[in-house]
Amino acid sequence: MARYKLVEAAARGGQPDLAADALRQLTERTSVAGTPWALGTQARCQVLLSEGAEADALYREAIEQLTHTRSSAHPARAHLLYGEWLRRENRRRDARDQLRTGYEALRRIGAEAFAQRARREMLDRRDRASARRADLRRAHRPGSAGRAVNSSRSSAMQYSTRSSGRTPSASSPAATRRTSSPSWP
Repeated sequence: MARYKLVEAAARGGQPDLAADALRQLTERTSVAGTPWALGTQARCQVLLSEGAEADALYREAIEQLTHTRSSAHPARAHLLYGEWLRRENRRRDARDQLRTGYEALRRIGAEAFAQRARREMLDRRDRASARRADLRRAHRPGSAGRAVNSSRSSAMQYSTRSSGRTPSASSPAATRRTSSPSWP
């Protein structure tokens, strides 16, 4: 198995010691070669064992180096991996750009499985965001389920204060909801 594939498989498979050993062996070879492919592959493998700002810099280095190779598959895959990482880091706008670049390049070269992976990442992000926006709109619409939830909370508060013999204070949420008029008809 090629060393770079072993690094990735071990890192993703939860075997960091094996990944680190394979990375050490890979680095010995890639440092000597010094080609853009070797240095880009080395950076792409190092990132799998890195975090934070170091990982970000390594992804950028991998993409930069791999862009100067004859292969269009390696830089495209680096964009995909960087986009996935950015999404996990909640850097959605940056992730979208990397994922789109990776998707277009992967689709252009016929790497459908990787292209679909990039597409799923883009859709997952968009679907979750639009689902959240729709939920918020529904919750604030008059007569919506959100109103029913507020109403049931108020009823629960009234029940709990009655059964305990306490009365809600004027500043309590239940008292505020009972005394304030709703903003809808």
